[in-house]
Amino acid sequence: MQYPRLVPPKFCTAEVRVVFLGGVDIEGCEAVLATYCGRCNLQQSTKQVLTADKRLVTLEAVALFDGDIAPHLSQPNGLLYFQELHTLACENGDKLETEHEKPITFFAESIPYRIFRFTKARNPNGTVNYTRVELTR
Repeated sequence: MQYPRLVPPKFCTAEVRVVFLGGVDIEGCEAVLATYCGRCNLQQSTKQVLTADKRLVTLEAVALFDGDIAPHLSQPNGLLYFQELHTLACENGDKLETEHEKPITFFAESIPYRIFRFTKARNPNGTVNYTRVELTR
């Protein structure tokens, strides 16, 4: 038995890059285990939660992904970069346009979010329906 898709791809509109970190590399920095680039449903809202060691943490956003974005990792740490759409403008504030009178746009990565909690919601048959990632700054 399998549930219907609880995070349909048509609602995943935010372009993100997730870098999974773990362990230490030769230089003493956190080693990059894997990278995921794709779309998710990103909800930006502030919420405070109390951890098990009585520390107050502010959650800045929640990202919902269709399926499993890290099948080989059980509880990954890492960073999520949200790609924001920007429009090129002149010094006087006018938007730069192409010959077809469309503004020139580009994607730029935002300040990284740090993964606070990583949850895989499973179907009764054991497959992953969606992945929920809670994020802090």
